[in-house]
Amino acid sequence: MTQKLIKIGFTGAQGVGKTTSAYSLSTKLKKLGFDVNIVTEAARSCPFEINENVTAKAQLWIFAKTLEREIESTAQITICDRTLLDVLVYTHRVFIKSCRRTFSFCLRIYEVIYYNFL
Repeated sequence: MTQKLIKIGFTGAQGVGKTTSAYSLSTKLKKLGFDVNIVTEAARSCPFEINENVTAKAQLWIFAKTLEREIESTAQITICDRTLLDVLVYTHRVFIKSCRRTFSFCLRIYEVIYYNFL
């Protein structure tokens, strides 16, 4: 029987305690005997400029690295101190005009788009 893997994500503004909360939860779960891995925020190790001077290249790197770290985690419980959603929201906020042009272009290249969900 395959073990179910659980992923827990923390989200929120900078400095609100996501990392502290993630490590605190990890410690408690480990004491209970769970196999736990923490996926740390990728932006902290980004080789490109971030914050005020962030580029689309940096945001793409952060998204890809975050996704890679989450996929590679094989622990019973994976705790992420920043979610992929955070990266996308920040990217959209910073590059909103660029994103709107990109979204508009993408919508024009399809005659029909079907949205499937469970």
